[in-house]
Amino acid sequence: MKSILFLMLPICMLAGSNLSCSAARCRLFKFATRADFKNFQLKNAKWDDSAGGITAKHPSDNKGLGSEIKPVLVESPIVETNVPAGEIVVSWNSITPPGSYLHVYVRTRHGDFWSKRFTVAIWNRDNKPTQRTSLKLQKDMFGRMESDTLFLDTPADAFRVSAKLCSTDGVNYPTLRMLTVSAIATNPVKFPTRARKSAWGVDIPVPERSQLTVPDGNRFCSATSTAMVLDFWAQKLNRPELSVPLQTAVDGIYDVGWGGTGNWTFNTAYAAEFGGIRAYVTRFGSLAELEMWIAQELPVIVSVDYNKLRGRQTKQRMGHLMVLRGFTETGDPIFNDPYTFLDKGESVRKVFQRKNFERSWLTQEGSRGTVYLIYPDTWKIPRNKYGTW
Repeated sequence: MKSILFLMLPICMLAGSNLSCSAARCRLFKFATRADFKNFQLKNAKWDDSAGGITAKHPSDNKGLGSEIKPVLVESPIVETNVPAGEIVVSWNSITPPGSYLHVYVRTRHGDFWSKRFTVAIWNRDNKPTQRTSLKLQKDMFGRMESDTLFLDTPADAFRVSAKLCSTDGVNYPTLRMLTVSAIATNPVKFPTRARKSAWGVDIPVPERSQLTVPDGNRFCSATSTAMVLDFWAQKLNRPELSVPLQTAVDGIYDVGWGGTGNWTFNTAYAAEFGGIRAYVTRFGSLAELEMWIAQELPVIVSVDYNKLRGRQTKQRMGHLMVLRGFTETGDPIFNDPYTFLDKGESVRKVFQRKNFERSWLTQEGSRGTVYLIYPDTWKIPRNKYGTW
């Protein structure tokens, strides 16, 4: 049985710090358990309880004649979006041992017609035997794939998501632990949400890092944010392997096709490779949802327009990833900002105005509420009132 989550995305804000306005319907489809994958088509694959995911069925038997290695395929049934979807974002959690890699695909339905099969990612942890990459220049009459997001010119009413588990020796295969698909609607719907003041005054002690401490660091805000949250969980769980040097995180996330670490879903896939970690990209529709996570002392990575966040009056957009670690007593957001000049005495911990954060994060000019959620599999997370996680 698939898990279907309903969420809203924003288009406007109301005056004042207690009330905001959200919009644009979206559905998040989450497949993470044996029951969720029950109706998937599996070829040479099986659910493995001990691995907590789908892997090759009898790997030693997956060699055909000579050196041929049988394909291991996983494909969802046709899933109705129930909204006219204008964007699709696919996340995955996997474990890719040496010599293995993963292909992730998605197709969309538009009435009586189907799109081509778009490649979401070629993924592995070690960047070998094949390079970890998204693919450029993928388009058809319905839309185009741009690194982490499928933009649809014609809204979709259904999708199929699939994965190919690849091996160089027919023995070591990936384990696919989770797939999520967010289908983002094109038609906006407005509704008000009230602030959750239980988060005001909470400041989570997330370890601080600057992206400017590694070569070409001005391009690595996303990887630095991911590394900070992993470092937080390293301390919380007493798992030192989660605390990695920044350059190691950059190398592990780097998308050759994108030319950097800004691919949203490569960041969450990297975090999940450590095992016992759930990580995916979704969209929130209000600050109230963020406040629910902060109230339970769970940091969240957010994608913003950095110019709007700083209140700059310019039409130039500047995408930036940061870690939301809390709120002040009056409701202003507190961040770990990776774009920090430590040699100039700047602090990674920064406070920005709430109204500027809403504009920079929730609107079309921002990221329409994009977040990375990274947390342990067994950790208690907020009650899913909004259906966004």
